[in-house]
Amino acid sequence: MSDFAQLAQTVFKGNADAVKEMPHNLVDQGVNPMDIISQGLLAGMDIVSPKFKAGEMFVPESLAMVIEEHRTIKKVGRSLSYLYGHRLNI
Repeated sequence: MSDFAQLAQTVFKGNADAVKEMPHNLVDQGVNPMDIISQGLLAGMDIVSPKFKAGEMFVPESLAMVIEEHRTIKKVGRSLSYLYGHRLNI
């Protein structure tokens, strides 16, 4: 399983500690932060959304994942600021 697929599954499973840690490890390995966001974090929410709509997941589970993902995107976004040399409003 690729790092991005593993991150997406981690988001889906709601493992908040791993969702906090994995993106930072990927940034440290030199992975483009935008790829981490789009191919890992947002891909995980692409798994969550249909399950929420189908009634297989409920608000507390989904909301917890969204909140943690938002926090992580903000942190990874800071790496984008350094990458592109200016502050981003994330």
